[in-house]
Amino acid sequence: GYGWSLGSLGAAGPFLEIIEQPKQRGMRFRYKCEGRSAGSIPGEKSNDTTKTHPAVKVHNYSGPLRVRISLVTKNAPYKPHPHELVGKDCKHGYYEADLQERRVHSFPNLGIQCVKKKDVSEAITCRLQTGNNPFSIPEAKVWEEEFDLNSVRLCFQASFTQASGQRLQLAPVVSQPIYDNRAPNTAELKICRVNRNSGSCKGGDEIFLLCDKVQKGEAAQPLPRPPRLPHGRPLSPCRGHRGALLPGLVGGQGHLLAGRRAPAGGHRLPHAALPPRPPLGARQGQDAAAAAVGPRGQRAGGLPVPAGGARRVPADGEEEEDGGRLPEPEAGAPAVHR
Repeated sequence: GYGWSLGSLGAAGPFLEIIEQPKQRGMRFRYKCEGRSAGSIPGEKSNDTTKTHPAVKVHNYSGPLRVRISLVTKNAPYKPHPHELVGKDCKHGYYEADLQERRVHSFPNLGIQCVKKKDVSEAITCRLQTGNNPFSIPEAKVWEEEFDLNSVRLCFQASFTQASGQRLQLAPVVSQPIYDNRAPNTAELKICRVNRNSGSCKGGDEIFLLCDKVQKGEAAQPLPRPPRLPHGRPLSPCRGHRGALLPGLVGGQGHLLAGRRAPAGGHRLPHAALPPRPPLGARQGQDAAAAAVGPRGQRAGGLPVPAGGARRVPADGEEEEDGGRLPEPEAGAPAVHR
């Protein structure tokens, strides 16, 4: 039978702790009618090379115990949730199993199966009839508000039988929220395509973003940081302006098209004409000359620049004049020995 392990008791008594939280985003809740596995809930530290799963640790007790895991609402008071846990040792929407003597328990075979909105009432009735109400919320309060079908929490409960034969129930603990990845207001925003990446500093350009999902509030995010002026001073931000949202969002086949009008820049230069950019070939020549002549009039490698300036390369059929060098310095200029 269940009993205390000698030397394992602490002054605080036994309690549960979640040592590996479930990953909040990236998992899709699947309907029963989809006819495929609901997958397994990954742990928060799970990545491409290492797979982890939700895990709990029992403090101040070492011995066999019974664990129940169920789904509750995201917001307190934590009411039973209409969605179900599915997988090995799951029934009536919750997981329950007798576990062997060890302090840490991981749960790799739990999936979340969602119910349709029209079936919520039936699912909650089943939870109440099977005693799946970890925090003993009164039935009248359970029905007070609508259920958020895009988020859940895991609720862990544990109990064991003492040497006296009395059953001891540990206080339930809840995980961080888990969000359905396909819900527009909970999934991460992914921009697939944008119609333009430049525009007038006066603002007013129409910009359209083709997104996989659009979260609440994401459509009002500020535009990217403005570029710098030619002298290096950065353009000031758009003073908190996010641009005027264009009316309406166009949706279809899982994608949304969000429109906005670009805000004006912080600095405008209506009277300051920017110097014209030289042709590409000239710019390349300037860059090559700058690379050849280092600081303080030295060539690359530390050799001095020949007197008279840089050497000029004659065109085809043209003879070199004055040794192929540029004109000598004017009178009065510092003498440079050849």
